[in-house]
Amino acid sequence: MSVVCRDATQGEATVTRNPASLPVLVSGAASEIVGDELAVDIHRSLVAALEVGTVFLEGMDPDHIFRAGVAAAVTSIEERSALLRRFLADGPFENPGEPPPELRDKRLTDQQTAKAINFIYAQVVSCFQGRLAELLAAGPCARLIDELKAAGRIAPDCRLYFGDSVTVQEDKGPRRKAADMHVLHFSPGSADSVEVDGIVEVKSYACSWNRLQRQLDGHLSRVRRAGKLHLANSGPPAHPAADLAARPVVIGVIPASWKLPRTFSFHQVDGSRQLMLSEPRTRVDGPRWEPVAPDAWRLILPWSEEALASAAYEMTFWYMEKLGEQIYSGGVPAEWSEMTPGEAGRNAAKMMLYYALLRRLPPRVDQRAVALYNAYGFGYALGMSFRDRDGKRQVLWFADLEEIEASGETKDGWSIRG
Repeated sequence: MSVVCRDATQGEATVTRNPASLPVLVSGAASEIVGDELAVDIHRSLVAALEVGTVFLEGMDPDHIFRAGVAAAVTSIEERSALLRRFLADGPFENPGEPPPELRDKRLTDQQTAKAINFIYAQVVSCFQGRLAELLAAGPCARLIDELKAAGRIAPDCRLYFGDSVTVQEDKGPRRKAADMHVLHFSPGSADSVEVDGIVEVKSYACSWNRLQRQLDGHLSRVRRAGKLHLANSGPPAHPAADLAARPVVIGVIPASWKLPRTFSFHQVDGSRQLMLSEPRTRVDGPRWEPVAPDAWRLILPWSEEALASAAYEMTFWYMEKLGEQIYSGGVPAEWSEMTPGEAGRNAAKMMLYYALLRRLPPRVDQRAVALYNAYGFGYALGMSFRDRDGKRQVLWFADLEEIEASGETKDGWSIRG
């Protein structure tokens, strides 16, 4: 995947990841959104889950399930997309100080700019990151449930229900999602009573077992006291059985802890100087299971928190492209005439972040803007890790990386950390 910086604030340069040997691409759409290797692993996970009868609200096609998962994440983001559209289309005032009167209604205020940055950093990224972790966890969790059924640990007719294929409803309240996955079976001789065999909670970041256990217990309580359980492909809503023969199994999922490499090199490619980012070398081939108690397991995904975060940042940039296709459907600005509407959306995201850095934003928001700007230009690992001697993030430029390659740090003593 490449990121081309095309606005006047950064100059034009290309960042390219080293090519890797990958299986045949599973879906052009999936690879475009999350990259080849992650798309392949998600596809394998979904295929494995479907092979043992996992229920997905979206049906039985892995590519459709993936696209629907991304669409669900986007839907939750769209509730505040008007602010993102304004951020891309209008942005903050492009200079320090107060905007002139004629521009005050045509630019975001500093407060609105801060809200947009916080929304991207804290919610858009985490929404995509969480969805990726859930999709990767589906296959391993389904395989474990299948093994427990074969061992007689849980009911032989139970099934794993993924995501929104189960919603709970208390009294006449709205239907809500409960756990990330449920293991359920219908009570013997009943078509409307469901017994809970297991609960799955997925995290896309490091999380202690104690915290996972509290959330798992909360999900179990929520399901048990629900008046109705709505199950995909099961007709009318059911209700949870009053008694359980045994404690349901609980599964907590977390990402691996390995770090993305911070190393890089410059190469001449087709007459241009390109920055090559090192490929991760610590990724394992499969998930790892850890029994925590007789009825509890922890699943460690092969993808790390940093790797998932990096993919989520790329997904936000992809989302900016899609917003750009809408915003600039009638034509891009004259100075961007060589760009497609999607390219204009990506360019606008970087440009507006640069303008935001010229404003007087709260320190925390400013650091988030730096993180986003750097990550969109140089990738997550380098962009998030460029810091001064006090540990504060600083805006990263190609000249900084050239100095770091030559001497390990910039002339100001700033470096890539982590």
